Amino acid sequence: MPINFNKTTFTDGQEPPIDDTFLNNLQDQIESNLKYLDEKQVSSPVKVQKGHQIVSKGSTIINEYQIVLPISYTVGNNSLELFWNGSKLIMTTDTADGHYKEVGVAGQISNKIKMHRTAADGNYTLLEDVVLEAVVTGVSETTTVSEGGA
Repeated sequence: MPINFNKTTFTDGQEPPIDDTFLNNLQDQIESNLKYLDEKQVSSPVKVQKGHQIVSKGSTIINEYQIVLPISYTVGNNSLELFWNGSKLIMTTDTADGHYKEVGVAGQISNKIKMHRTAADGNYTLLEDVVLEAVVTGVSETTTVSEGGA
């Protein structure tokens, strides 16, 4: 919602009329815009949760290596993003190979993932601590944590 200014052409060095009326109208337009933005935020809230943890040096990452996250997410709704030392991890799906799988029943709340490794990837041992950051976007309607398998 843009602020409207009346265009006035001034000639011969005339000053623009910045008077009480101009300032009051400008203030009204600013207040209207702020109210619009507040209402827009209330009508479409997006909540973001972040958490991180350290995966310790010496841990051996194998296929199906399970990690308990510091925050919960809803399984299967694409609300979870993971970052491994700042690099985004890709979720494994039925049609795409990736780095991790969500653990639990679709539509339920979980706080676990399993690392995905193929035979060609092999296992590896961490030579240093790794920061795993979890970002969850959206609102979970239930707080029950699913214990189901991937």
